[in-house]
Amino acid sequence: MNRCDTLLSLISHGTLVDVDTLSVDLDFATDTYFSVGASDRSPNGSITGYFNGAVDDIRI
Repeated sequence: MNRCDTLLSLISHGTLVDVDTLSVDLDFATDTYFSVGASDRSPNGSITGYFNGAVDDIRI
């Protein structure tokens, strides 16, 4: 997954799978926990909404 401004791209095995445009009013606050495979990143609660599957490769 790659985000550049409001453009979101999904790449699998080096091939572009899908592209979507994000809303410009999304809150990309920096006071949240970093998480891989979970949707709720609130520092005030438990992490929920886990990804159902396997993560093979992560690049930061």
